[in-house]
Amino acid sequence: MSNFMRCHPLAPMVLILFIICLSIGASSSASNKETYYLKGNAFYDQGKYDKAEESYANALSIDENYFEAQKAMCNTKTALHDCDSMSICYKKLFKLDPASKENLDFVTKRLKDASCYRQTQGSDQYNSKLYDTLLEIYNESLSRNINDSNVWNDKGIALGDLNRLEDSLDCFDKAIRINKAFAEAWNNRGVSLDKMDRHQEALENYNKSIEIDPRLAEAWYNKGKTLGLEDASFEEARKCYFKAIEIDPLLKSKSEILDWIYKET
Repeated sequence: MSNFMRCHPLAPMVLILFIICLSIGASSSASNKETYYLKGNAFYDQGKYDKAEESYANALSIDENYFEAQKAMCNTKTALHDCDSMSICYKKLFKLDPASKENLDFVTKRLKDASCYRQTQGSDQYNSKLYDTLLEIYNESLSRNINDSNVWNDKGIALGDLNRLEDSLDCFDKAIRINKAFAEAWNNRGVSLDKMDRHQEALENYNKSIEIDPRLAEAWYNKGKTLGLEDASFEEARKCYFKAIEIDPLLKSKSEILDWIYKET
């Protein structure tokens, strides 16, 4: 007599039915998460952010890696100005696709925009928390690619905003070491030097930036601003401001430029 166990003749059919049930369940879950996501979008468009948040949370409870729902949740947290939750939300969104430059740019831009908002509202606490998250994301991105000059530059800007000026210079130096023709990094390095009252060095950096990219309006603007510290450089400063406006007319709205354009010699 064989020692092998004989299968019940209905066993294959039972297995097939089991697989079908699992498939139906998976399909139902996918459908439900999509429904919650779409409901959230509808509430968001109506400005009902609390209800949108609840709907996105339901979608994420079904699939915690649902990228679009997580992104929408972050947008909702931003609309609600919920700083603590925003930090957690954007950090999770970044981790869902850390290799994507598009995702990195989206996350960091939203955090920087929120930081600027909080700064104008006079809340240093919120500003600091969001910048901490921003720096953490830059560090994680650099751990994946230490030779990304753009991330080093962006991290330097964030550190400069926090007045961690020596650290910001270190980041700009790394960006320039990787890409010597990085005009924006030279310009940003000049900004940090200006904040440290090292104005002559700052001018050298702005000149280097302009040499690399003569169409970089910010470098012309910053050079004019620094030259404007000395009355003897008035005409040269004004020429820089006019050049900045020629390249980017939107800069004309800056009060420093208007003051210098109409200033009497």
